[in-house]
Amino acid sequence: MNNFVNEFLQHINVEHDSLLEIVLKGHLVIEIALDSILKLFFPSPKFYDDAKLSFHQKLQLVRARHWREQNNEVWHLITKINGLRNALAHNLEEEKIKKSLNSVLKYQLEIEPQESREVIVNETEKHQVLLAFGLIAGFLSGYEKDAKFLSELNKGIHLSFERTRKKLP
Repeated sequence: MNNFVNEFLQHINVEHDSLLEIVLKGHLVIEIALDSILKLFFPSPKFYDDAKLSFHQKLQLVRARHWREQNNEVWHLITKINGLRNALAHNLEEEKIKKSLNSVLKYQLEIEPQESREVIVNETEKHQVLLAFGLIAGFLSGYEKDAKFLSELNKGIHLSFERTRKKLP
C-alpha cells in the first residue's frame, strides 16, 4: 500500500471518527502529500516552508508540475474536498455544509467506474468520503513516485553540469 494511503488510514478510526474528523484529517493528509511532492522540485526545500502557501496554491503548483495528468478528474475532486473542509470549518449553516458534501459525493460518483458506483452509492456518506480520500491518496502517491524519479534525474543533470562547468576555463 502507498504511503499517503497508509498515513490516512493510520489516523482514521472508521467506526468512531465523525464525518467532520474524517474530512479534517483527510484534508491534512492531502496537504502533507502536496507539500511532500512540491519539496521534491526544490533544491532547498527549507525555503519552500517559508513561503506559507495556501492549500489552493499548493494544489495548483502540484497540478502544474504534473507531466501527464493535468486534466485528471481527481484534481477537481481535491478542489471539492477543499471546499467541503472550508464549509465545515467556516460555516454554522447546515445547508451550506450539506450542499458542499453533496457536491463531493456527486462528483465522486461521476468519476468512478460504473462497477464502483454501484458499491459506493450504497455506502453511508461517511464511508463515501473515506473512499474519495482513498482515491485521492492513491493518485497523489503515484504522482509522488514520478516526482521522486524526476527529482533524482534533475540532481544528476545538475551534478553533470557542475562537473562540466569546473572543467571549462
